[in-house]
Amino acid sequence: RVVGHESYPGHLYQMVYFKNTNAHDVRKVMHYLGYIEGWATYIENEVVGFIDEDAKKAFEFNDISGALITCLLDIGIHYHGWSLDEAYEFIQKYAVYEKEDFDGGERSIMNTPTWLDIYLIQNCKSDFVLDRMKSVYSEEFYKKFQTVDLTSPPSGDFKQNRKITIKRSG
Repeated sequence: RVVGHESYPGHLYQMVYFKNTNAHDVRKVMHYLGYIEGWATYIENEVVGFIDEDAKKAFEFNDISGALITCLLDIGIHYHGWSLDEAYEFIQKYAVYEKEDFDGGERSIMNTPTWLDIYLIQNCKSDFVLDRMKSVYSEEFYKKFQTVDLTSPPSGDFKQNRKITIKRSG
């Protein structure tokens, strides 16, 4: 999964594809984590699907479950003001972590609010687009989806992203 995410067909393909488009200069200097990581996360699950469809479903479930837990943890830390000990107590309900393993990752969440939440949001966007495009395109579905995903301009506005995606997907 990591190879698919980081190299071909993940970030490496995404960056080469983008460099070959005639993107506006502003897009060349902007950093959109959801756009960048959304593609690579989608691809890492697709790569697993070429090997075993059941494994793909298990990985997707694990990714979404982990992202939901991380989002709840982020809200607990930054909205409710949880200490590291309270955050650890929360996470123990859903996952098995040794205290020393937990401290590193959760300190990242404490220092960078909402950084990991974008993975869940982008995953939901991709699921919405996938469902819509499967019903419209059937045979050409994957090529069309990937073209729409790679060429749609990233936006911090979820409603705007949805409008652009619907328009481009037919």
